[in-house]
Amino acid sequence: MDINSVLIISKEEKILDHNSTFIKMFGYKDLKELKKTNFWNLFQKKEEADEIKKELEEKMKIENKELVMKTHEGEEIIVLSNMFIEKKDKKPKIIAYIFNITERKRLERQLFHAQKMSTIGTFAGGIAHDFNNMLTVIKGYSSLILREADKNTKIYRLKSPHSRR
Repeated sequence: MDINSVLIISKEEKILDHNSTFIKMFGYKDLKELKKTNFWNLFQKKEEADEIKKELEEKMKIENKELVMKTHEGEEIIVLSNMFIEKKDKKPKIIAYIFNITERKRLERQLFHAQKMSTIGTFAGGIAHDFNNMLTVIKGYSSLILREADKNTKIYRLKSPHSRR
C-alpha cells in the first residue's frame, strides 16, 4: 500500500513541517531529529536533487516525478512526488507530496521478469514444436525408404525398428 506524506520545506532547505507519515517513511525517531535534516540530502544522488531544484525554480512545480531517495538509515526508497513553490509570505516555501512506491516498483519488476520468462518459454516451445515437425517428416521418409530397402542389407538390420537383434 502506498504511504503518502506531506511536508513543507523552507527556501533554506530545512523541513519546517510534515505529517506523521513522513517520519515513518524516512525512519526518523522524532520531529527534533527531522528538523535538523536538509531535505535535499534525502536524495540517493546529489545530481537528481540538483535537477529537481532547477526544475522547481524554472517551472515552480513538479508533477508525478519518480525519485530515488534514502531513509535515515540509508535504505533506498522510490517515491512519486508532486512539489510546488508557495509564495504567500515573504519567504517562499516548497510544499511536497510524497508517495512511497517502492513496493509497487518491486512488484512491477517481478511481473516484468515473469512476463519475460513466459515469452522465452513460449519461444522455446515454438522451436521445440517446429523441431518435432521436422523430425516427424524425417521419420516418415525414413520409414518409406526402409519399406523399399532390401531386408538383407546391413543398413536395414542396423537401423530398422523392425530388425531382430
